[in-house]
Amino acid sequence: MTSPPSGFMTPSTEGRRNQGVSELKQRLLGNLRETRLLGSSALNNLLILTRLERQAKRIGNRWIQFRYDPGKTLRENVGFAHTPADDAGLRKALEDLQRIARLCLSPGDGVLEIGCGTGLYLKDFDAQYALTGLDISPEMIKVCKAGIPHASFIVGDIMKTDIQRRFKLIYLVSVLEFINRSDLSRFFARMSNLLEPGGFLFVHYPHALRWMDTLYPRLKYIRYSPRLVEKTARKHLALIEHHHAFDERIVGRYDREKGSPTFQNSYLLVAWKPVGSAADVSPEDDPSRRLPTWTEVGAESTR
Repeated sequence: MTSPPSGFMTPSTEGRRNQGVSELKQRLLGNLRETRLLGSSALNNLLILTRLERQAKRIGNRWIQFRYDPGKTLRENVGFAHTPADDAGLRKALEDLQRIARLCLSPGDGVLEIGCGTGLYLKDFDAQYALTGLDISPEMIKVCKAGIPHASFIVGDIMKTDIQRRFKLIYLVSVLEFINRSDLSRFFARMSNLLEPGGFLFVHYPHALRWMDTLYPRLKYIRYSPRLVEKTARKHLALIEHHHAFDERIVGRYDREKGSPTFQNSYLLVAWKPVGSAADVSPEDDPSRRLPTWTEVGAESTR
């Protein structure tokens, strides 16, 4: 009997191959979630390393394409639900932001909100301040102009838009996760540049809740490691507060207590631009310039 030509598979050989492929598929399906995460993380890190993440993230940017839904509330339009956890988280973020404002602002001072959305936070600032809101969405800015007529607004990307004035307070809530990993240091450098000497930066962000988050499984929504954020921010500003936004725990690379990914489970950074030419001066070096902790502020208010 003549042997089959080289490369030709007999029915039995083809059957064994199909069985092997089927077994491989089953193993992959059994670990589908982790396989996807690891695969995307490897690709995402390559994009970060080559600085191609910007191009990748331009595809389907939902905030640029945002359309306001009048049937939803302001917070629902920017992705926040009316749940007890989100209610508590939003309330605490607003309280902390207003404490900072009362401590550092005087009438006429400039305030910039990055990613102002529908104006959830900016609307609570007094008209005695020079308010500016920036957002990448023209539709968001349209909503803000209608609701906060005494403020100025800019449509643009904070990393690209030319902003001439300087501010005493810059704040962003749930925006850091959209900053490119390869732009993180440049972002904090830009914050320092936009702040007046003695100005403050308030950053409320969703932090890494698990080890996998530190490998960047999602480029369009990065849960940054608090350790990385602190290390990067310290290159450009003096840190005053950096802790869990709700219970003030200190987290390292990622949150080992994890918890659910709600707005209540977020991290808070407050930084300060030193007055004078010495960039390494910090509030710890000059106690007169140190922002009181929330515990001290609360104690003072009850006296």
